[in-house]
Amino acid sequence: MKEWYLLTSDTRPNSIGGYENDAFVDYKDDAFQEALQTDIATSVTLYSSDLSKSKEIRCIVQGNTADTQLKSFERAVLIPIGTLKAGMYIFFENRYWLITGYPGNNKIYEKATIILCQYKLRWQDDSGSIIERWANFTSASKYDTGENGNQTIFLTSNNFTVWVPEDDDAFTLDKKRVFIDRDTKNPTKVFEITRSDDVLYLFGEDHGGILSFIADKTELNLEVDRPDLGLCDYKESAPLPPDPDETTDLSAVISGKSNLINGFSRTY
Repeated sequence: MKEWYLLTSDTRPNSIGGYENDAFVDYKDDAFQEALQTDIATSVTLYSSDLSKSKEIRCIVQGNTADTQLKSFERAVLIPIGTLKAGMYIFFENRYWLITGYPGNNKIYEKATIILCQYKLRWQDDSGSIIERWANFTSASKYDTGENGNQTIFLTSNNFTVWVPEDDDAFTLDKKRVFIDRDTKNPTKVFEITRSDDVLYLFGEDHGGILSFIADKTELNLEVDRPDLGLCDYKESAPLPPDPDETTDLSAVISGKSNLINGFSRTY
């Protein structure tokens, strides 16, 4: 392979042999692994989108000394190639961070952006199963007065943009009513997921993705909402239907000769 250099055969003397790229390729992975073992790297926990799987890894966190308040919610991580997918979580500095960016690499390490999760959403799917996801929230109504109505009644108003991992369970969040309240023991602030931008951040099976929703402020309804459980529109979990191939009561009777002779087979 011919290398391009400022020094060529026409600008002698040449001190470069032309095989430096091969040497770099041979040792580039080792160089990054050595960097991960130094103090510039840190140990974090990498989680799947539903937090069911986790492993401890070493990575380099960039942007940890932000210059603005908004940037303090964001970081970038450098990690061995083939590790990250958008929609995974990283547990760093005792907080959950959502991987939101499309993971890319420069043949040495993989890099992706992460964003702080402020609150854990909790809801039920159509079967009654409880689903939880850490989410990132940004204001979608920064200049709203916080109220709407007429001379008869005034209602509170607020809107959030919500980011959660892209998976089958998280997709059931669409059209749900959920609590979003800093008082997690007795929440009263209810929001309805009114809009799903479900294709904006889909990066493919190999790279993952996230879901973007709009949460619109609505009213608490104690007839169906359960603040003690942190669930809106609560419904009892539906019992599993019986397996049609399963028999709950089994009995058997052996007919014929009951004496067994060693070495001889017998069919009943």
